[in-house]
Amino acid sequence: MVRLIQMRLRYPQLLAASLALFLSSPTYGAKRPLESVPAPPPGLSVTLADSALPLNGPWRFSPGDSPWTTNLASGVPIWTRAAFDDSSWATVDLTPAPDSTGGPTNSPGWIPGWTRRGYPNLTGFAWYRLRLHITDPNRALWLKMPANFEDAYEIYANGQLVGSFGSFTATDLVPYYPQPASFPLPPIPPDGQLELALRVYMTASTPARVPDAGGLHDPPVIGIASTIQLLQHAEKVSSLHARFGDFFLALLTLLVVPLALWALVGNPQERTWLFLALALVVQAAAILVGAAAHLTTAISAASGDLWGEVILLPAGLLLWVLFWWSWFQLGRTRWIAIASCVAGVAQVLARIAALSPSLGLNLVAPAHLQLFRVLSLLAVTAQAALLIVILNEGFRRRESEGLYATLPVLLLIIANYTRYLFLWFSVPTFFHAFSLGFSAVDLELTLMIAVIAPLAARRFMDDRLRKRQAHQLLEQEFELARQLQQRVLVPEELHSTHFDVETEYRSAQTIGGDFFVSLVGRDGSLCVVIGDVSGKGVGASMLVAVLVGAARTRAAQDFDPITMLQTLDERLSGRSGGSFATCLAAQLFPNGVLRIANAGHIPPYLNGCELDLDGSLPLGIAGKLNPAKKQFQLRQGDILTFMTDGIIEATNKEGELLGFEQARVLSQKHPAAIVSEAQSFGQEDDITAIRVSIVRTEAIGPSAPIAARQAVHA
Repeated sequence: MVRLIQMRLRYPQLLAASLALFLSSPTYGAKRPLESVPAPPPGLSVTLADSALPLNGPWRFSPGDSPWTTNLASGVPIWTRAAFDDSSWATVDLTPAPDSTGGPTNSPGWIPGWTRRGYPNLTGFAWYRLRLHITDPNRALWLKMPANFEDAYEIYANGQLVGSFGSFTATDLVPYYPQPASFPLPPIPPDGQLELALRVYMTASTPARVPDAGGLHDPPVIGIASTIQLLQHAEKVSSLHARFGDFFLALLTLLVVPLALWALVGNPQERTWLFLALALVVQAAAILVGAAAHLTTAISAASGDLWGEVILLPAGLLLWVLFWWSWFQLGRTRWIAIASCVAGVAQVLARIAALSPSLGLNLVAPAHLQLFRVLSLLAVTAQAALLIVILNEGFRRRESEGLYATLPVLLLIIANYTRYLFLWFSVPTFFHAFSLGFSAVDLELTLMIAVIAPLAARRFMDDRLRKRQAHQLLEQEFELARQLQQRVLVPEELHSTHFDVETEYRSAQTIGGDFFVSLVGRDGSLCVVIGDVSGKGVGASMLVAVLVGAARTRAAQDFDPITMLQTLDERLSGRSGGSFATCLAAQLFPNGVLRIANAGHIPPYLNGCELDLDGSLPLGIAGKLNPAKKQFQLRQGDILTFMTDGIIEATNKEGELLGFEQARVLSQKHPAAIVSEAQSFGQEDDITAIRVSIVRTEAIGPSAPIAARQAVHA
């Protein structure tokens, strides 16, 4: 028993002595046609101890389906009857040729199917029949069906249905990928006669996947339950081992997926990592779907073909092409990406047509299936050509990158052609080592992933290093801009017997867009300029420096508010890059006269009341600025408070603004307190507050301007 299992279920040589009667029939090689031999005797004598025997035959074989006694729903196939005369049927021997191998997994003991043995165009149903004489009819027997067959079958024993692989109904048939299965036989009659009839079905698209498809590729085995179950378990383990290469590739792929996702999260704008992550996920999904379909009946053959052959494999190839297109940064050659998408869609449509019989669609006549298989190959060839173009462009842009990518790109191309070597030329592409199975595609894609992973890791680390260096450089620029802004905005020490000036400034970020100037002239007058540049960051800080410098230059000549705003507007025009600035300029004389002009800025507060000013467009908008100027008379003890809108626009967690009313109340406090309360409320923008206290005013005599003498105290 142990030796039988060690022979991996390929038993002809082991059991030749027990089947001397069977050996008198001819043996068929890989390409011998079915032969006509005399009809077998009424019953072949089978004697079983505690063992199992392969039923090599000769079996009677007939293409087509059996007539039914009534109908498919309730009748019985006439060809299952023991009394049916099958002497006119052809015969087929299921004895494997010595050292024969074949099939998708290069299985030992492979027997070519009926397409290589006289029925090249046969699809649909065909029948096998075999008469046996059981010498010990009192024993319970089981029948183990082969693990290699196409594509579904029903088993009848003495006219009774005992089992099936695939879902047979009166109107439909759902095949699954071949798997080992065993079935208990009904009690043997006292005369020991057992008539086995196998109803086998193959879809029209199966020959495109298996070069010598059709029917059984191993003999069924009859024996006692314990032996049959042991043999079936060994075949299942062997099938699991045969997919070792698939599992290893899926594991490697899934290990690289988190790295690709990490790179994508670190740089979501980089499409290279997106395409790599999607390509790896699709590749792993295709492997796992194929494994689930071949090792279980959870997925039908139609679903496996749809997800694997029609959707996942073309999608994976498309994503790999887009990955290399993005890898070499060929964004300007968008035609490559478009052409790859078109080729991918064409491949999907061609495969739907070529596999339509197995998908249950029957879109194409069987005679035209080969045409769509060729079209599918042409679509793959188009993708391969695009990969060569991408590789060539990579060499032109950066030779070292192209050199590193050559091996994985060529492996991807070879992997997509390898399957056609087996399908069309019967070139073995599956290998066994240490009882484990590896396909050539598994090895090629594994090597491809093993090369891509370090390349991608190197690219990712280089990108991170460049970004870190760029970030450090940006931080240095910000620090320089901050230092420059601090120098620019540091209030000059004022010496005035008439005015006391206090200033407080807090930027929302490292550098801000608020600006202010306070200067005392030779005549004792005070100039105050306050404003806010739109935007933030280095650009805004540069404009602040320009405006503060221009304000101080203008103030060296005179403090006139209108001239000041017009000068700042001229300096800002053409240099703002789309930015603008609100600004307010004020000139306060020792006698308390206040002249003020506004360019879109919020008015100041006098003793807690907002001054009524005429507004105009901000600086840098368009055209020549022509602001209106107003004049007021201030008295000793008055407090004039200037603010930027960062105080009014402070927002708390509930989304409420601090607002004008609260700003009016705060205007009577010192600038430090104003800024602190606005920050505590919820700072959103730069904050500046300037408080001018009128310490002493000179009397207004007859020589003073009439406007000053008529000014109204706010």
